[in-house]
Amino acid sequence: MSIFKPNLDKFSSKIFVAPANEYEVEVASVKYRAVDIKNGARAGQKMHMVDVACRIIADASGDKEYENKPVSVSFILDTDREDSFDRLIKFVMCCKGIRPGTEDADTEFKNRFGQLDLGIDLDSGELGSGYTELQKSRVIVNVGIRTQGDKQYQDYKGCRPF
Repeated sequence: MSIFKPNLDKFSSKIFVAPANEYEVEVASVKYRAVDIKNGARAGQKMHMVDVACRIIADASGDKEYENKPVSVSFILDTDREDSFDRLIKFVMCCKGIRPGTEDADTEFKNRFGQLDLGIDLDSGELGSGYTELQKSRVIVNVGIRTQGDKQYQDYKGCRPF
């Protein structure tokens, strides 16, 4: 049996945050996450999220400096609002090769992918089968950097089809 030993000289426990830019990424996985809100007006409630883990292929200019680095895109689902899924659906549209933002694009998406199961069971955390179909999709994502306290996080700004 082969034994793999990590190279601790190259190890970093810091979370990688890509510089603000547009990146061609490949979707690795899509997962549901619920977070208990601890402060503010909604303290004690749950925040529902869909996290999309991606890996960078290259930046939009083709530079591969960050190739294979992780980028996570998170979508907060405000289940009290009818438009709660809008940002997530736009991402799904891009994964399916449709540039969101027009009635024609919306109609095309509904006609081609209207039967896609994009439901989310908020009790069990189970995602509809349509999210599995996003794996291996390539899209161009626009990300920035958000600072909260002394930590930096990836800030999703939008996407377009690859």
